Amino acid sequence: MKPKLVCAILFVCLFSEGCKSGSSEAVAAANQYYDKLGTHCDDRYLTHAEDGSLFMLAISPRLAEYDGSSVGVIENGLSDADKLNGIEWQGMMYMHAKTLREWSGNGWGLYVEVSHSQQTAIPMMKSKGTWYYRGLSGSNLTLNQVPYPPQIDCAKYAK
Repeated sequence: MKPKLVCAILFVCLFSEGCKSGSSEAVAAANQYYDKLGTHCDDRYLTHAEDGSLFMLAISPRLAEYDGSSVGVIENGLSDADKLNGIEWQGMMYMHAKTLREWSGNGWGLYVEVSHSQQTAIPMMKSKGTWYYRGLSGSNLTLNQVPYPPQIDCAKYAK
């Protein structure tokens, strides 16, 4: 899905009645994904910046710190064909944060407000009892198949 379309869908869903909110099971599945993607350090959520490969992270970590973060899901609904194909739930997950800042090797940068257009929505679905997340390659991956970066040492990147 194209980034502008994802942003438009996310905006409409967040500020209107245009999308159903997700089930508590879908929110729990989204939280499992984000728990493996980043590290909770007290009231902060730290994750590796999006453009860092695992090789580059080993040389010079570039991190993002989110304050006031929460995870949400947007349910897309199912067609008759989806149901016949064993799909039980499908939609998008996203992380919302009030502010963020980045660590670039020299320390933390300044906090900036997070706009809704900066949120990244990730497609997810439940099929035949298993949750799947859309990978960068466009394929659906289970939680164990998603390539997660190493966990972050909270003490090393103190507030």
